[in-house]
Amino acid sequence: MKLYNPTISRKTKRAPARITGYYTTPEAAEVLGVDPATLKYRRDAADAKAYWDLQGVEVTDKLHDILAKSHMLENGHHYYEQKGFKKFAKLYNARPKVLAARRRHLTFPTGTTQCTKVTVENQKQVDNLRKIITTLLRIEGKVTVTVGV
Repeated sequence: MKLYNPTISRKTKRAPARITGYYTTPEAAEVLGVDPATLKYRRDAADAKAYWDLQGVEVTDKLHDILAKSHMLENGHHYYEQKGFKKFAKLYNARPKVLAARRRHLTFPTGTTQCTKVTVENQKQVDNLRKIITTLLRIEGKVTVTVGV
């Protein structure tokens, strides 16, 4: 019987230690609903904002502050305080840009789709139609309009 198993030894060296009350990077990414690389990008941006805050430059985004406070580096591994990170995840996932990006990512384009047919009879309806087209252009990046008489 062998007392030393090299595969187990290798796994235990590479696995980050568990700290009570903290998420590891893969766990935090799963809570946030993103890839670990995306979480690392957000973390680095938050740490940079925290650095600028130390230099006296005002940080305008509270999300960066919450993420920077929940982040901890211990023995070369990144950890996120569970209470603070859950607050960050809730606020981050409620942002309109995040919601729109996730909606776009979950749907597959099927070519042009006729969304609506509108009869315009006054200036108020023209203004409403302009708002709708502007929103679609911002979200989709391209809008096709067919005008008939």
